[in-house]
Amino acid sequence: RRSSDIINANKVNIITMSSLDYMIIQDKVNIRPACVAIENGKVMQEYILLVYRESAMTELKDLRDKQLAVLAGVDEKYSNMWLDVLLYKKGLPEKEKFFSRLKHVSKQSQAVLPVFFRQSDACIVTQSAFDAIVELNPQIGESLIIIARSSPFLKSLNCFSNTIAKEKQNKIMKLILGLDNNPTGKQICTLFRISKLVPFQSSYLKNVGALFKEHQKLYGAKK
Repeated sequence: RRSSDIINANKVNIITMSSLDYMIIQDKVNIRPACVAIENGKVMQEYILLVYRESAMTELKDLRDKQLAVLAGVDEKYSNMWLDVLLYKKGLPEKEKFFSRLKHVSKQSQAVLPVFFRQSDACIVTQSAFDAIVELNPQIGESLIIIARSSPFLKSLNCFSNTIAKEKQNKIMKLILGLDNNPTGKQICTLFRISKLVPFQSSYLKNVGALFKEHQKLYGAKK
């Protein structure tokens, strides 16, 4: 069954979803955003296009017929959509025709390190992940350069079903927002690789909403 059907059937009370999925179903489900996670010190993540500094590639157009490493999973939704729009704005072909190969990897380091070792031409990762990699190996930061950067996007959000009583929602929110203040809560945060949860703000959806609308206008349901 579709997620919207499951939610409307009151099968779940709390749901975590990507902000892009929320954009698609927000008018079809009886839910409201409640809180978001802080990941690597940030609520929103920027995606960056990296190449080797001495490769002579300084613009997106220089990557024609080159190999690009992209992240699989949730990150792929955002990076692909951003890349689609970016290529269109530059007057370049769609990514499947523009690049010689799109290599999907499960870890950010699996995208960055092959570029550093000259085994791949370029990669798209989050800025925060790249910062963490550079902190461990500063030479990577000196050897790679950013040739394109996205706006900050909210990757995911946690929503309450509106069938939950307001008083109960408030109690749950109090527990959720205090997870980082107790040992068990800290273990949960570590498990999901987040620092803490904070209340949702509508402004968090501004950039991803603009990207979603622009992508829909350009490509509709094709992608």
